[in-house]
Amino acid sequence: MEIKYRWFHKKSGKMVDWKMMLKECDRLSMLLSSEDWVVMPYTGVKDINGVEIYADDIVRDFDEGTIYQVVYCEDCCGFCWYDPFQADYIHPCDLYPDQVEILGSIHIPNGVDGKFKDIKWKV
Repeated sequence: MEIKYRWFHKKSGKMVDWKMMLKECDRLSMLLSSEDWVVMPYTGVKDINGVEIYADDIVRDFDEGTIYQVVYCEDCCGFCWYDPFQADYIHPCDLYPDQVEILGSIHIPNGVDGKFKDIKWKV
């Protein structure tokens, strides 16, 4: 699995990938200790369209149309799907990445036509 991260800058509302972060930030230690940034690890898998899936992404299951948040679950030591409507976790073996499509990120809920702004995501 490739180890990657992306960041969300709370003040500007921008999502930044690793390459851009290295260009913009000369001191990584300052970035990691800052409250202005949210770090999202790469899950190591891609959605049905070949888009990389990161923690805190909002995905839709094609079979049932269910909306999930991608979260790191300490109980299973890996990434799981979180159903905000049922307040329940779905084990990753029960839903395969090639069955989902990324709709956005919980950090930019208005980026998907404002549809997800009132959902209680895990943070």
